[in-house]
Amino acid sequence: MHGFMNDPNGLFYLNGKYHCFAQLNPYGLGVGNTHWMHMVSSDLMHWQELPYALLPDETGRMYSGCGAVDLQNTSGLGKDGIPPVFLFYTPAGSKSRWSRGKYFEIAAAVSTDGGMHFEKYAQNPIVQHIAYMNRDPKVVWDDQNQNWVMVIFLDNDRYMFLYSDNLLHWEQGETIRIRGSAECPDLFNLPIDNDMTQRKWVLWGSTDNYMIGHFEGRHFVPETDVIEGPTHRIDSAYSLEARSTGGYAAQTFANLPNGRVIQISWIRTVVSQGPFSSCLSIPNELRLVSTEQGPRLTVKPAAEVKDLRECSYSFVGRGLEEFERIPREYLGEAMDMTFKFSMKPDKLIAFSVRGVLIVYDPKIERLLLPVGAYKLALKDDTFELRVVTDRCSVELYADDGKFNLTLATVPDPTDISILPVLLDPGIGIDFEVHKLKSMWE
Repeated sequence: MHGFMNDPNGLFYLNGKYHCFAQLNPYGLGVGNTHWMHMVSSDLMHWQELPYALLPDETGRMYSGCGAVDLQNTSGLGKDGIPPVFLFYTPAGSKSRWSRGKYFEIAAAVSTDGGMHFEKYAQNPIVQHIAYMNRDPKVVWDDQNQNWVMVIFLDNDRYMFLYSDNLLHWEQGETIRIRGSAECPDLFNLPIDNDMTQRKWVLWGSTDNYMIGHFEGRHFVPETDVIEGPTHRIDSAYSLEARSTGGYAAQTFANLPNGRVIQISWIRTVVSQGPFSSCLSIPNELRLVSTEQGPRLTVKPAAEVKDLRECSYSFVGRGLEEFERIPREYLGEAMDMTFKFSMKPDKLIAFSVRGVLIVYDPKIERLLLPVGAYKLALKDDTFELRVVTDRCSVELYADDGKFNLTLATVPDPTDISILPVLLDPGIGIDFEVHKLKSMWE
């Protein structure tokens, strides 16, 4: 991959292959000339790039959207028993000189060969301009009501639902506000605590605010107010409106087997040198769990991440100084680490991973990172943190997945260290590190 990549688009699974698309400017390291790049994988970990799926045209740049597999051929566009695959995208009118005077609309491209090649639908747009720069369609099948649901971004913090029987003709539904969010909605269905009789819909707005609800026919009924994600619970010395510079525009795969919900986000890393800028997150698996505040999402690395482990090292009940004794062959640019600290109520801990300082202060229940401080309560006097590093990112997980944060950073490639900074001698650590292989071998 080369150029400027941003939002993941069109994620779906079919015939044993995961398909991932993304916004791409192949001609520079800034936004422009927006194509849809295309890559496939059989294991979510190792990817093969394919030719671009969508190219800019007279309707504008190819802005964000999603993928949908029409298993029941509701559109009637399938051939020879092969279900058609749709890419829904946003023709960004007036974003190029070829499309001056045109509006943002919603369009579709269709594949009849299992998602390998796509043709833009001859009767585009399927949804004409509604408001401002309406964009970023996410389309899902509602099995209970036997219809398709589309949610799009309108403007400010407003999103609109649309409904269809055949993916080609859409009727407008209700407008929902997701406070503190904009652009790139996601919509997915999950059981609470794996109880299939208690399934709920989650409406997600970038960055990570969401609402939980259900559909009554062709109408979304919220059951919660907006639930703030970790990036919106930040304390910052610089700005009350500070946000993580990491994950954005997250999207889940369509048509995954076994009811799994896997999500990938865009990591907004600015790379000053090299053939590309920014990257995608590791695949994360989402679940709904019961809490004292009601159902909440958990975000954890997908189990497939373990398939990248090259070698492993661990210790139990040691002090922070043990980090300095880790054999270098177990360290690398890409690592998957779990830290488990036995805390004292008045003693903070501080350590660094590849030069990134991580501090936890139990007195104020804050995790302090280079981008700000985040409220994070202890569980049974134990602080557990999982950290996954790569060349352009540091991804963190805590509180059994209820806290997830991405740092968009380029660590020094020569610094693969895990170093003690501050720790009371009475605090014990259980630790494991897994050096990871390349996803592109």
